[in-house]
Amino acid sequence: MAMDVSVQPRRGGDFQQRGGILWGPLFASVILLAILSMLLALVSMQVTREPGALAVLWLPNAIAIGWFWADRRRRALPVAVSVAVGTALAKLVYGDSLLVSCLLGAVNGVEVLLACSLIARLLRFETAHKDSSRYLVFLGAICMLPAVSAGLLAASVVTYFYGALWHDVFIAWVLGNFTCTLAVSPFVCLVLRSIGARRAPFFEDARRFLICLVCLLFAVSVFTKVATGVSPVIIAGPLLGIFALWLPVSAMVVMTAGLLFAVAFVAFSAPVLFGTTFGLAHSPSAFVLIFGCLVIPGNLIAVSVAAVRSAERQAQELSRLKSEFLATMSHEIRTPLNAILGMFQLLQRGGLPDKQAEWAQIGQVAGERLLKLLTDVLEMSRLEAKAVKLSHSEKRVDDLAAGWQSMAEAVILRSRKPLGLAVELDEALPQSLWIDEGRLNQVVQNLIENAIRFTDNGRITIGVSLAASNGRPGRRGLGETVEFWVSDTGCGIPPERLSQIFERFSQVDGSITRRVGGTGLGLAISSDLARLMGGGIVVDSVVNRGTTFRLRIPLSALQLSSATEPPLEMKKDAA
Repeated sequence: MAMDVSVQPRRGGDFQQRGGILWGPLFASVILLAILSMLLALVSMQVTREPGALAVLWLPNAIAIGWFWADRRRRALPVAVSVAVGTALAKLVYGDSLLVSCLLGAVNGVEVLLACSLIARLLRFETAHKDSSRYLVFLGAICMLPAVSAGLLAASVVTYFYGALWHDVFIAWVLGNFTCTLAVSPFVCLVLRSIGARRAPFFEDARRFLICLVCLLFAVSVFTKVATGVSPVIIAGPLLGIFALWLPVSAMVVMTAGLLFAVAFVAFSAPVLFGTTFGLAHSPSAFVLIFGCLVIPGNLIAVSVAAVRSAERQAQELSRLKSEFLATMSHEIRTPLNAILGMFQLLQRGGLPDKQAEWAQIGQVAGERLLKLLTDVLEMSRLEAKAVKLSHSEKRVDDLAAGWQSMAEAVILRSRKPLGLAVELDEALPQSLWIDEGRLNQVVQNLIENAIRFTDNGRITIGVSLAASNGRPGRRGLGETVEFWVSDTGCGIPPERLSQIFERFSQVDGSITRRVGGTGLGLAISSDLARLMGGGIVVDSVVNRGTTFRLRIPLSALQLSSATEPPLEMKKDAA
């Protein structure tokens, strides 16, 4: 069945929609921006046509560029037409001929059109303060290139009709438009986007901005009184660089625009600037040079600091998400893995034939290794996220050593290696230490397991001793450390590999690792735990003769008087 669809013209409407463009609102915005451009052009000409002053401020183009920049839906051509019409009307009002007014208005329109097109293509309407490379693109391609292109045309027009010096007109045009675009366009874009997003204030921290502004004004005032005849630019520039380390980028944009108008007001209200013999009203090059030296380094510093802070926040967020993911996956994998290990244990107890019992044993060992790997990965992620907290308690040294001895004997028995075991305790040690027993056991037991894994025959020695801060044997006193050490007579570590063994997933020899196992996470975790306990791990090794790992913790960190306050029941027992 065919359907006849007819389109009726809209009644009562004063605009038509063609190709997705609302011509009525677009025409209204063009008229509004043209009127604004005319008023801004009149203000700029009133300032820059003072006797002896050249044009170093030109507001219409800068405002229009910021206007276009803030609204991604706006097209470049209507904005350029608005500026061209507004500038031409302002030139007519100020007394220029119709031809000259139209030509100069067209030149301004061309400059705005080129700058808007570059913003759309190079910056994609994003802020120029996203990173330093984008800010440099903004300086060169958006501030300078359109100004130079339009300056060539404008200088030719003014020279032909008024007989002015081409070079002077070109320099004044380029520097005036460059300065205003540099300072005003990002400010207008920031304000309009903030209004659209309904954020107030539009810079992130008004308190910091006001503090820096007060400090700048106070420093300049004091410097001007103390160093008479010297420009305060000498102190204002470094201060802005320092403020940029603390201020957000949006505050630096506001301060940049404010400085432009402040310096311009002083430059044009007096023949000299701040009492110096350097009259900026007669030298637009000097005006732009000093203004650029003030604001460009500060903005670059603020951009770099903002990029670093953003990267830091992203890294922290990624670390948090990774830790949550690993914790969730570890929990989800542990549940079926524990069931699998339980099934293997039941199979071994079920009277299977020898061959099948051997297979079940292999499966159980592989499952235990996988469980150990999951535990290590989760522990590493918690250490990275700084989610590991110490829980101190008073422990006797001989009880700790007895536990390590029992654990080492069990590992040696399970490995079926002909290894001897010895435990050595220094008589100068205090009887008790205030420490996190679980984390200390985790580090020492990992060192014991590594020693047994990489030693085929010989001897394993576990020791606790008191040493001076330089590692030499010592006695009770200040600056001493307690060493928990594990020594073996195994294969040893080459000297060139000693600096890498504490890195994650780092292994000394791939062939040995494939034979004895291991993931390379144990020493990395032990090193992080040692730093968390206030100490560190050092290693001494000779190839084919053995290795000694020493966990060193300052004695002051292990004494009850300098550690965390003991629990209430311990205080009662002591009483």
